[in-house]
This record gives sequence, C-alpha cells and structure tokens, in this order.
Amino acid sequence: MPDARPQDGILRVALDVPVRRLFDYLMPQSGAAAIVPGARIKVPFGRRRLIGVVVETAEESTLDRERLKPALEALDAAPILDADALALLRWAAEYYHHPLGEALASALPKALRLGAPAVRMEERWIATAAGLEAFRRGDPVRAPRQRRLLALIAEHRSASATVLGADGPGWREAAHALEHRGWVECRMETATAAETAAAAETAAAAAHLRATGPPLTPEQALAVESLCGSLG
Repeated sequence: MPDARPQDGILRVALDVPVRRLFDYLMPQSGAAAIVPGARIKVPFGRRRLIGVVVETAEESTLDRERLKPALEALDAAPILDADALALLRWAAEYYHHPLGEALASALPKALRLGAPAVRMEERWIATAAGLEAFRRGDPVRAPRQRRLLALIAEHRSASATVLGADGPGWREAAHALEHRGWVECRMETATAAETAAAAETAAAAAHLRATGPPLTPEQALAVESLCGSLG
C-alpha cells in the first residue's frame, strides 16, 4: 500500500455519482497524518457534502491548484478497502463501463457509505488504584448498588457497559457515583467481534447468577435439598 503524500499532495477521490471519473481534492486543512488509498473521506461537492473513497494520491492535478477545494475530513485512520479489493473493483468498473465511485459504494455496507465509524467503539469502565483499594476494603458500605457494581469492575480491572447493564436499570447512576468518588473511570475503546461476544456471554451469565427467583414452598425446598445432596 503506498504511503500518504505530504500535506500539499492531491487526493484523487471516487464519489458515488453517475460520472466515470475521479475528483481531485487538496488535503484537509486540519491536516491528516496518513490518508491512503482505500480510506474514506468527506468532501464538498457543489452544495452537498459527500463521502468518497481515496483511490490514489498525486503530486499534481490536471486542474489549476487554485480551483481545487480541500477535503473536509478523513474518516478512516486505515484503509477499509485494501489494495487487492481496490484493484478488483477498478477492474470490474472498467469492464462493465460503470462509474468507479458507484462500484466502490456498492461494495460497502450502508452504514459505512453514510460515514459511520469503521471500527465499533465500546464503553468500558475501569477501576482506578483507589477503586481497587476500596473494593478490597468492602466499600462503599452504605451503598450496596455501588459496591456490587465496583465488584463487577474490580474483579477483572474493567467491565464493558454491556456487562454492567446486566445489573439492571439505574446501573449508570451508580457508575457515575463511583466515578465521582474517583474509584472508576470511563473510556471508549475499540471492540472486536470476539470481545463483543465475550461481553454478551459474561453479561448473560452474570444476570443468570443474580436472578433470585420466587421463594420456594416447603416441598420445593425439600426437593432442592435432596437433589443437591445427591449431586454432592
């Protein structure tokens, strides 16, 4: 994959419009450390703002530089279409005489075409050093909901919002109370599919363990005691 050009380079962008050509833009005025082919970028297009895919970079444009507009925003830190995917889609667009921008757009999920982040972010609550010490002391003594939530976080040093949400409605108020005490902090982190699945399984297990169920009748309690005894 080619490296990004310097900040005075030209971005050649494919847009989802019925025109068989690329559109040249200057680098965003805010500056971008690395805009590479295969990454999405937001650009002005007439009175609209469109999301396109950078196909290539160049040092010069066929248009006068004064006529070029700067791109508005780079949406991806890494390409969402690698070199092989770009090459295949360019070939298909040329073979079928189809606008490249439309071909690239059709290869992306709708959310990405609309500018959604390519990497899902997960809300994660992390125990601070003071929070771990409070957990070891059994604090907060007079706030059982906060203590239970702190335990969920401290036992693994962190917990996702998915896991904490299994504690039921109102967990966020308890989390913010812990945050105000300086015992936890909230961060947004990237979440892989495996982490998401693991978080969902942990949440389901935690919810199952916390379910108390209705009180047993004397006959039911005797049956449970007998069954547990047979299982050792």
